[in-house]
Amino acid sequence: MEQNLQNQQIEIKQQKLISLLENKTNYCHDYFIQNAKNSIQKYSQIINHLFLNVEIFKENKSQTIDFSKLTTKQIDNLEQLANKISQLTQQFGQAYYNSTSPILEQQNKSYFTSKQLGNNKDIEQLLVNYPIFETINLPQFNIEFIKSNFRDSQQLILEKNKLFGYIVKQPKSLYGQIFTRDKLDPNLNYIFRCKVNKNLNCNIFQFGIMNTQEIHNQYLSQENCCFITNYSGYGLDKILKGKKLNEVQQEINELEIRVNISKRVVLFMDYPKYQNINKVDESKIIQDKNYSFGIFFATPGDDYNIEIETFLIDDKYLENFDQK
Repeated sequence: MEQNLQNQQIEIKQQKLISLLENKTNYCHDYFIQNAKNSIQKYSQIINHLFLNVEIFKENKSQTIDFSKLTTKQIDNLEQLANKISQLTQQFGQAYYNSTSPILEQQNKSYFTSKQLGNNKDIEQLLVNYPIFETINLPQFNIEFIKSNFRDSQQLILEKNKLFGYIVKQPKSLYGQIFTRDKLDPNLNYIFRCKVNKNLNCNIFQFGIMNTQEIHNQYLSQENCCFITNYSGYGLDKILKGKKLNEVQQEINELEIRVNISKRVVLFMDYPKYQNINKVDESKIIQDKNYSFGIFFATPGDDYNIEIETFLIDDKYLENFDQK
């Protein structure tokens, strides 16, 4: 009885060993696999003594992935995808896996993966069939903010926030502003989501873009490419949907600002409902000028703070609201 049990255990281990050799991702020749099977069966006692007297798999990893139902083409696509994910890890660092940021909307994931994985229809279809990015928290776009040297800006408290990207606070109501550290890439479609801890019915906040060379010398509103609470002008030149944001500021506490310099597009809208969408007049945006995105505190009141998220989106989503 005991001998039979031992033989059964040896046979089970032999089958596990054979399944490793048969794994399609190893790309072993059929004749090699067959020879290996024959050798394992012929020299079972020797194989068991040399290799199978210890556990094959790590603890809690006793099941191998079943690739037997996949075609060679599908396995090739998986290999390409694995290589691309490895490149993403190198590009964005370990934060790619450690990120605790929320899962991005489908539009942002589609843009991110299409840009990073390249134009490969097989991989695109693979992601549709096996949406791995639905369960992996993608990192937000890595863009840094700095405090300006203008007015009281250095008194602002600017902190990295794992969940929201950045949070900017004021120790008291003051005049100060923050900006993206580097100029915006003119060809990228940016989304800046700014969530205020109270509604926007306060003295003054400003959200928008300005000449990078002037961020330490001038107010954000200098070039009239911004939304200023309590004001109907400056960057609220066109109403694409709903009302001007200053008319509904008491109803909202979160804004979405979409920017593409090369297309001369700056859009302001309430998030997440998108009921009111305003646009900067294109003539104000000079394509060969360097711009930074910024937020200006103009004594809005005590205890105000703003959480900032940054994303990239595809062209088709940028233009969704760019029409009457």
